[in-house]
Amino acid sequence: MKLGLVLAIGESFSDLKKHGQDTLVRDQNLKAYSKQFKKVYVFSYAKESYPLFVNNKLVTNNWHLHRYLYAILMPLLNSKEFKDCDVLRGFQTTGGIPCLLAKLLYSKPFVINYGYDYESVAKLEGKKLIALIYRFINFIVLKFADAVIVTSPSFLKRIQKRGVKNIHLIPNSVDINLFNSRVNKRPNEIKKIIFVGRLEPQKNLSNLLIAVKNLKYKRSLILIGEGSQKEEILQFASANSLDVKIIDSVAHNKLPEILRSADIFVLPSFIEGHPKSLLEAMAMGLPCVGTDVEGIREIIKDNETGILTGTKPKDIKKGLENVFTDGKLAQKIGKNARLFVREHFNSSVLLAKEIKLLKSQVR
Repeated sequence: MKLGLVLAIGESFSDLKKHGQDTLVRDQNLKAYSKQFKKVYVFSYAKESYPLFVNNKLVTNNWHLHRYLYAILMPLLNSKEFKDCDVLRGFQTTGGIPCLLAKLLYSKPFVINYGYDYESVAKLEGKKLIALIYRFINFIVLKFADAVIVTSPSFLKRIQKRGVKNIHLIPNSVDINLFNSRVNKRPNEIKKIIFVGRLEPQKNLSNLLIAVKNLKYKRSLILIGEGSQKEEILQFASANSLDVKIIDSVAHNKLPEILRSADIFVLPSFIEGHPKSLLEAMAMGLPCVGTDVEGIREIIKDNETGILTGTKPKDIKKGLENVFTDGKLAQKIGKNARLFVREHFNSSVLLAKEIKLLKSQVR
C-alpha cells in the first residue's frame, strides 16, 4: 500500500526547516507512515532535497511555479507519482487542493485534516479577501474529501453543521518521549516566561507585553517565532526597559531544552486551533497560562491543568501572578498537565489511529 503526503499550500522542507518544523514532520509523521506503508511520496512546493526515510520519495516543484498555480497543476505534472498512490493525505484544507484534483483525475481517495481556522484568523487580521478564498477552499475540499480529521470538538461541530460526512476526531499529538518532564526544576530568580508561535495580531502579544511590563517580579520574556510584529515588539521592549528575547526559530527536537529552562508558558491568543505548542509545554510539566478562548479552553481546565484568563493585559497579568505567587498551584497544574497530555495526546497512539483511517479509505 502506497501513501501520498501533500504538504499545505506553499510548504516545503526548506520552509519547514526555517521555522524549526522539519524534524517534527519527518521524525513524527513520516516515521510512522513509513513503517506502515510500502512507499510514501511527499509532495513539496519547492525544488529541494532533504534526507527522508528509505521508502520515501520527495516529489518537488522542478518548474519553480507559484504555489497557487502549482497546487492546481501538481497532479498533472507529477501524474506518475499520483497514479501510484493508493491513498492521499493532505495537510490542512489547502493540502487538499491537489488531492481533490487527483481524485477527479485518477479516482484517488484522500484524507485531510481540519485543524486550524484560517478563515477566522484572516478575518481577525483584517485580510478579508484571503478569508473569502479560505472559505471557498474549505467548502470545496471538505465536500469532496473521503474522510476529514478534526483536531477539536469545536471543529467537529462546525463542519458537521456544513453537512460534511465521515469526520474523525484525532487531536494534535505530542512525542511524550521527546517532551518529557522537567525533573527537579527549581524556579529561576528572574522569572522566565516563554511563548511559542507566530508574532501576529491573532496571538495578542501587545497585551502580553503590557501584562509583563506591569508585573512586579524580576522577569524575562522569551518569544520563539517569526512574524510581522517583531519590530513593534522590540520597540516596545526597548521603550519600557523590558527583558525580551526573540528567537526566530528553534529546531523542534531542540525545543524541549528551552522549555525546560522556563518557569511558565503563556499563550495569550484571541483564537486558536488546537495549539501543539501548548500541548508540548504541558507535556513538559510546565505551568501554563492561556486565554479563555476557542482552542485553548478545550485543552486547559482552569486551576487543574493550567490557568485560563481573559485577553486583556490585567487578566493575563493576574494569571501569571497566580502561578508566581503560589508554588503549590504551579506544581499541581504542571503535574496534572503532564499526566493529561500523556493520557490523551500520545503521538504513538494517535498516529496509529490516523494510519488505520488512511488504510480504510483504500478502494
